[in-house]
Amino acid sequence: MNLRITCGEEEELLPVSQVPAGTCCEHQNCLKTQWDEVIFTASCMTTLIVLQLPMTNASGKPVPLFVFGNVPPAFHAFLICLTGACFGSVCSIHIRKTNPKIASFYYAFSVLSMFASLAIAFSCFVWESFKALYQLC
Repeated sequence: MNLRITCGEEEELLPVSQVPAGTCCEHQNCLKTQWDEVIFTASCMTTLIVLQLPMTNASGKPVPLFVFGNVPPAFHAFLICLTGACFGSVCSIHIRKTNPKIASFYYAFSVLSMFASLAIAFSCFVWESFKALYQLC
């Protein structure tokens, strides 16, 4: 069985036993995973995990009890940022080879959205931790 290996601009058919593991002789990391693929996977998995957490109703809106407490706007901003990260990474993956300049814009958008979602989640976690510590004292 032969596999088609793309290395830079070159393509070649190699037997499975001769497929390089991660690198080839002329280019480094030809078979590497792109960061936009990692962002896509992480944003989708995070969204699925967060939606499975136990929810509480705050102002008539479901909010995960674990990180976001009773702050629906922060939870909605977190979901919007995750959606933006997923959208940007999918667009970046889709047009990576045909229009790399626009793909880099979408990649930057996905990175910024992922950092914003992480910042929102971290700040809510710290806020809930301080509230819990204050209630203990």
